[in-house]
Amino acid sequence: MANFVTRLVTSALNYWLGFMVDVTVAGFFLAHTLTSMHRPLLISSLVVLAGLGLYGLLEYVFHRWIYHGRRSPATTGHLLHHENPQAPIAVPFFLPAMAAVTLWFLFRPVLGEGEASLMVAVLVSNFVYYGLLHHSQHHSRLKVRYFLSTRSHHLIHHHFPDRNFGLTTTLWDRVFGTHYLSARDLRTGEASI
Repeated sequence: MANFVTRLVTSALNYWLGFMVDVTVAGFFLAHTLTSMHRPLLISSLVVLAGLGLYGLLEYVFHRWIYHGRRSPATTGHLLHHENPQAPIAVPFFLPAMAAVTLWFLFRPVLGEGEASLMVAVLVSNFVYYGLLHHSQHHSRLKVRYFLSTRSHHLIHHHFPDRNFGLTTTLWDRVFGTHYLSARDLRTGEASI
């Protein structure tokens, strides 16, 4: 079974199929939002902001304590990524979709149907963004300041695996004290997010 899981997570088909499934799931929940949410724009804006914050926290938690935590299939797959950062390694393509549906069922009684759909659409869209950003950090040399900053932050993680767990934001690394600070940063009092 472990061999099957390893072959799946290191498969280029799984890697690219994951993007397609995730985009489809995000689109489905966004479409469902548009047909089932009838609350003021302020409520929608608050749900989007909450989803952005929650995604950053979930990304940090998964990367730090699931991927770098105790030995598990997730840890094993992530170690493969650290050994070969350019290899097409990703969680099994169906897991994020299953997590999205589960979250929708959990959010629905609390937020309502449309708001739960919007929250899940934001979370899955951020996961797609994470995947594209991560892919480009290992396969592209864009000369855009934001990209260079996030790429530098992430590549430091590959050299210091106990630092810089956030990919789309450094906020949670700063909150939890895992943000890498160079000697120069410490001298200049670096504090940008």
